[in-house]
Amino acid sequence: MIQIVECSDEVIAKIPNIMGLLFEIYGKSEMKLFAIQNDDKLGFLAKVDNNCTYLDSNHNPIYFSLGVNEEIECIYLKPYRVCFGDEVFLIDDNNRQHFLSFNKLAIPDEEGYTGSISYKQYDEDKDVMCELTFQQMYRDGDYNPIYYFHTKEVDAVYIDEQYENSKRYHVGVLPKRAKYYKKVAFVNDEVGYTLTAMNEYGLLNVLKNGSYNLLREDRTVRYVKSLFIDFKGNYRDAWPFANLLKAEEIESLIKKYKFNTRIPDFIISLYNGENKDVLLIQEIVEKVRLLEKELLQPENSRMCLTLKFEEG
Repeated sequence: MIQIVECSDEVIAKIPNIMGLLFEIYGKSEMKLFAIQNDDKLGFLAKVDNNCTYLDSNHNPIYFSLGVNEEIECIYLKPYRVCFGDEVFLIDDNNRQHFLSFNKLAIPDEEGYTGSISYKQYDEDKDVMCELTFQQMYRDGDYNPIYYFHTKEVDAVYIDEQYENSKRYHVGVLPKRAKYYKKVAFVNDEVGYTLTAMNEYGLLNVLKNGSYNLLREDRTVRYVKSLFIDFKGNYRDAWPFANLLKAEEIESLIKKYKFNTRIPDFIISLYNGENKDVLLIQEIVEKVRLLEKELLQPENSRMCLTLKFEEG
């Protein structure tokens, strides 16, 4: 449980242990300092305007910034800056942006799934967008968590070069910069399984050896490239005659652009509201926001200290 506690003599005696670190962060700026009790451990929150640092009992820092209305704007959790606003997104140490969402489909897909997980990565320096989608059932209601096991198999990959500096696509052939691939998956008693074997080994080989002896897997997963957009706005391919990519080839394509081939666990936990550091900072910010309205009252005078490094 988080509590803001009075800066008693015992608490003040611990402040010299963090002064060196605070000076490294803020220099000679005047700061507000709050003592934060997290269960039975004492930490501190330093606040200079809207720039904040939380130091836990081991002096490990979490940096974050607030907006004009004291709402959380960014939390710095290596290797990401977690940015809050109309939507939550992340910026990593390589200046790539990450977006995660879970959306209800207008109609179920071919396998009956009603939802689609979308993980977008954008390289602003190279102007390349990569979107990976995954299948998961969508339940109507206020909260739909993303389950990790539904993010193991990519359903579709959309890579766009010159993403911001080009017009959107319309009916007709897709340009080379659009690398769109959709999953085609079949079990060994489906016609598509045989067609996959024929695509990769040829008709004569399939007739001679059989599909299963050639593919040697109970379920095939391949990816086919979209070639054009039809008059209804649907992306179309040349399956079963198109060149098919295996999962490892799709991963190689994604890695070529230096994007993640899977959704990092950190981003899923953040989306699901399970990240402990974010929950901690959110609770601290709310407690401080409520307290700051009462700091002018004499009985609360020791709930916040004002510190400033003086010239030596």
